[in-house]
This record gives sequence, C-alpha cells and structure tokens, in this order.
Amino acid sequence: MTESPNPGTRRITQSSVSKGLVIQGNLNDTSLPETVQFLQSLRKTGQLALERKEPQQSAGISFVDGRIVHAFCPPLVGERSFHHLLTWRSGRYIFLPNAPARERSIAADTNALLLDGLRRLDELRRCQERLPPRGTVLYRRRDIELLHCVQISIAHLRLWRQLDGRVTIGELLDADAEAGPLLVLLVEAGLATPVPNHHFLAELTLAQTVAGAAQIDCESHDLASRLLIACDGHRSLAEARTVINCSPEEAIAAAEYLLALRYLHLVKGSEAAALLI
Repeated sequence: MTESPNPGTRRITQSSVSKGLVIQGNLNDTSLPETVQFLQSLRKTGQLALERKEPQQSAGISFVDGRIVHAFCPPLVGERSFHHLLTWRSGRYIFLPNAPARERSIAADTNALLLDGLRRLDELRRCQERLPPRGTVLYRRRDIELLHCVQISIAHLRLWRQLDGRVTIGELLDADAEAGPLLVLLVEAGLATPVPNHHFLAELTLAQTVAGAAQIDCESHDLASRLLIACDGHRSLAEARTVINCSPEEAIAAAEYLLALRYLHLVKGSEAAALLI
C-alpha cells in the first residue's frame, strides 16, 4: 500500500476524484464510517484496501455502485468482518477503482449496515468502561460451583477458555468485535480475573497410565511429553511444573490434554482435579 504524500488530513471532493486523484489516507485522520459514506455518495465500484501494524492485519471492503457487497479481515468474512473493521483505531487505506469483489458476502443495505455497526461500536465502548484497562491480562477463575450458577452461553464458555494469562483484554476485543458483552459478564460474574488462582496445583498428583507410559519419549522436548515424564505419581502438579520449567497455565493446559488422552490418571486431589476444566 502506497503512503500518502501528505500525512495530515486530506479532504477529497467529488471533483478531485473525477480528475483521477487517488483516494487514500489514515484512519487516524478520517474514520472508516466517513470513508464508507464518501465512497457511497460517489457510487464508487472497487475495493477499499486497509492495513494496520498492531496487530498486523490486512483487510478489504468491496463496493458496487457505492453499495458494500463484501468485506474480509481474515479469518472473518462478511458483516462480522465489517463490524470488526469499525473497531480499528489506526491504519491506512487506499481505494482500488474497479477491483472486482471476490464474493458477495453482504446482502444488507449499506446504510443499515453502518447504523448497526455504529450501534455495536457504541456498545463496545460502554463495555470497555466496565472492564479493566485494555492492557490487563485475565485468567479464568476455576470455580465449578460458580460456573454452574452463572448463566453462560457456549460463546461465553469459548471466550472463557481463552483466558490463559497471556492474552490482554485489548487483544481479545480487537480479535472479535462481539467479545465485549461476553467479557463483561465473565468479569462481573467473577469468572475472569486479573489474579490467577493456581493454588490447587499443589493439591493435585497425577501419574502415567499404561497407555501414557508407552508414549514416553525421553528425547522429545514437547511440553506435554515432558510433563508426562514429570508426573510420576509422587510429585504434585506444582512440583512437576517446576521440574519442566513452564508457566502454571501451560502446565494446566498440558495436564488437561494428557488427561483427555488418558495418558495420565489421578492419584490424589479429586476436588482439585475438578478445576481442570
């Protein structure tokens, strides 16, 4: 994508476009809704190509006679992709006249699409006011009783399982424009917390099953393989984690994986084992 020669805001009029000037700019200067409305007013056909650096992403919105017919921002396509693009606070764009649409993924009227997108954006801003700062890292609170008491959907549960102490709130919101309300419920219900609860690892002892022992590979540097060796039926999971030098969340994920494969079995700590969810 070519950089605009003028880094500041450049106002492009209908007459200047008719003279062949390139429509390009920065989202810092001109918002995406403004740019979409401008292209709509000119009844343009082509693709609005967008990119940003943090996180690095490329995307596009296709127009036919000023109407949006397709949007993509991998892995998202269609209306979800368009709603996600509205959350971009920075990035560059350039309009590619007459570039064909790869597909027709959007059937909604462009004005209705914009209004719905702006409504969702307002909802996201309200959600952010109820959440910790964007840079906060969240952990899932492993509480079976609480999880059963709170009415959550499959979408909530899917997001909850992503809270591994490595992904920030901002990254979660940037990855999915619909994550805001889901995250608010998890935080306010106490199922998501910036404070990890890994004390149960010291109460949990695991050992290899016959099938697990057959899978042991002393040459492997894979985390799950190393944990399989370290879980000897005597060490707690906290001690095994120290032996293989990994984070608590990595040890939990590996233990869940090995238990699901039935390569490990529980020796001690049935109550603690219930937290491996």
